[in-house]
Amino acid sequence: MAAIRGDLSVLSLAHLLQALILNRKAGLLTVQSGLDHRVLRVAPTGLRLVRGSRRCHGFERLLRDARSAPSENTPAPFLNPEASARLMAEWMLEDLSEILTWTEGTFDFHPFFDASQELEAGTFGGYGADCDIARVVARAANRVEELPAIKAVIPDLRHVPVRTCAPVPPGTREVDAEATEDLLRLIDGKRPVISLLHLCLFPRFTVLQALCRLAHDGVIRLEVPTRLALVPAA
Repeated sequence: MAAIRGDLSVLSLAHLLQALILNRKAGLLTVQSGLDHRVLRVAPTGLRLVRGSRRCHGFERLLRDARSAPSENTPAPFLNPEASARLMAEWMLEDLSEILTWTEGTFDFHPFFDASQELEAGTFGGYGADCDIARVVARAANRVEELPAIKAVIPDLRHVPVRTCAPVPPGTREVDAEATEDLLRLIDGKRPVISLLHLCLFPRFTVLQALCRLAHDGVIRLEVPTRLALVPAA
């Protein structure tokens, strides 16, 4: 099979990936949009990141450092293999679903001609796992559907979440208990949303979803810093 090159404005990535997996093709797929690009390993068993976003690789380094030299400051999920596996799956799913929402850019698929090439571990090394294409497509569709509602609640990432006296309803924690717990630990009435996105152990979209749910339930309110009061929201 020869290499496949194309434009995302002509052929969506979701359709390309589904066709490759249905036809049991294996290879490396590079997707580029502007200065951002990702590399995926495509196989009949699913998708795996070889090169992800900077945030994804930042989490990977944090995870590797925590495992090689754990300390009293090591985040609790990193000390639990099952929790670490769930976190890695969320980060990989986040990166994969994000690029499925790209409508501009190019793709370049190079099939494997040597089975040994498939041994490339990719992001998270041997700790990673293949993602099911159907799950990735569903997550991408969910992102597109929820983004307007998230922007309505959080119009500017410089807004500051502040805890209220309202208790956290059980349903809030059921949405993503671990992400909500980690987020509540970080909300101090001083950190803006953009800082929480960097500090929270969970992927960006998961954090935004949790913040919106907490705001809807009245557990937090979003305040505009004084210096931004007269500045249009970004």
